[in-house]
Amino acid sequence: MLRERCQRPEMMDQPGLDPARHDQALRARARINYWSRSASTLWPALAELLRRLGGRLRLLDVASGGGDILVRLARRPTPPPAVWRG
Repeated sequence: MLRERCQRPEMMDQPGLDPARHDQALRARARINYWSRSASTLWPALAELLRRLGGRLRLLDVASGGGDILVRLARRPTPPPAVWRG
């Protein structure tokens, strides 16, 4: 079990980070998001909001990795939200 918190600086926020390491970190985060089903967890609430708003919704993705969750959400079969990535 994790009994102690180990705090380390976020690798992707490090100045001068090698672009290859940054890509590696984004791919790792995308794998975690895929296996943890992050988009599937968010979708029911967003689908309900879409229904209440008449099928139109804009999402702003700010500093949340590579945007893979928004891409997965936009690929859903119901009317997709307009995806904005910032």
